[in-house]
Amino acid sequence: MEPATAFNDAWQRQSDPDPTGWPGGRGPSNPAWVLVSALWLLAAWAPEDGPGWAATVAFDPAGQDGERVDRAPADELVALISAAAHVDDARRGSLVRWLAEGMYGDLAPVAGAAGDPALHLRYRDYCGTARIVLAPAPEVRRPPVLAADGADGALRTRIGCLATMLSEHLMVNNNNSVDFRFRIGTVPEADLPEGERLAAAVRWWSETREDAEEYADEKPVFRAVSFPRLRTALHHVARLSLVELMDGEWSGIEEMPETPPGHIVTHAVDDLVDLIEGRLRGALVVVDGFLPDEWPPPDMEEAEEEVHVLFVRGDEVGVLDLDFSC
Repeated sequence: MEPATAFNDAWQRQSDPDPTGWPGGRGPSNPAWVLVSALWLLAAWAPEDGPGWAATVAFDPAGQDGERVDRAPADELVALISAAAHVDDARRGSLVRWLAEGMYGDLAPVAGAAGDPALHLRYRDYCGTARIVLAPAPEVRRPPVLAADGADGALRTRIGCLATMLSEHLMVNNNNSVDFRFRIGTVPEADLPEGERLAAAVRWWSETREDAEEYADEKPVFRAVSFPRLRTALHHVARLSLVELMDGEWSGIEEMPETPPGHIVTHAVDDLVDLIEGRLRGALVVVDGFLPDEWPPPDMEEAEEEVHVLFVRGDEVGVLDLDFSC
């Protein structure tokens, strides 16, 4: 699988899976990709047997779509979006709440045509405006995929949405986000004994990483973890990096508040781990770099700019990179 990254990643942007599908031919700006990722996750997280609905987004970078509206009250937006997308669970509810009150940009309901049962919303940010329509449909319209991604198409799009949402909320500092990137490859030595597969996977990773030439002489030290410990560590990363906790009201790691219950990043971290474990079930999981699976994290001063997690199963290797560089 080609790298799954945030759709607005500054260095390794994931390809738009449906570049011709935007009305008017204009795709999202960087800020609007967060909006699109939230809507696609709202569809991806919908139950298979639930009521149908479909989201359409039309962008107008010139901001001239006719209506000037103020941001609507959050509770009103939550009620409208939840009804249109048939949201009745905590995970999708956290997305709706973020759309209503946490998203950058203004969002408000606007009128559709007479008798139109769809919910029409107008979005505005400094890059322009968009018209969002949530309409009844025979089934839920799932996020688009790249045909070249084959069986991993839905996985790649969904992880791209998760990476976009996580990078929106998790920051290294005031200017730099924590970036998440995931890919799957195949080691050339397919018939190695079990005891030699990790070494082969590390060799493959060292040769195929983006900065392979720069780190050619590096000797990475991977340590084994489990999927549950990885999940715990990523929740700790989220707590350490959640931008809304960077308010200056606490001092020292002992006073750092916990991630608010039901926060969207909690659901995003869980979904990311669930997706990788589901795709590479039974894999050996190893980590190179600072990934705190204890709280408070020991040796914070040893935190590194990059963390690499390998998932080794047979001749397949999954790679999850966390980039904390500034």
